[in-house]
Amino acid sequence: MHLAHNVFHLFAEGVNIIPILSDPFGYGWNLFGTANLNMAPLLTMESMKIIQMGLVVLGYFTAVYVGYKISLSISSDKKAAFGSFLPILLLMIIFTIINLWILDIPMLHRH
Repeated sequence: MHLAHNVFHLFAEGVNIIPILSDPFGYGWNLFGTANLNMAPLLTMESMKIIQMGLVVLGYFTAVYVGYKISLSISSDKKAAFGSFLPILLLMIIFTIINLWILDIPMLHRH
């Protein structure tokens, strides 16, 4: 979820590094001639949302796989391992649904 959240900051706000490099301390400098440059985000909001959702789902499946492997390493019986893993699986499903819902809420800009 952390990586998915920061995709927005990287692709939408990351382009602002170019004007900041011309005036790093906010003194009105224009060292590289890019201080007043206004750049568009690298990706559209729809593209960023798809990437974010994909990262959350990928993280969910990775967590399920790793969690199940850990439960198998603790218990040699597959049925007992799955039984001990089931509560964690349900918790991961709930967290994934909550994370997808949070990502779907429109983000208000701080500017």
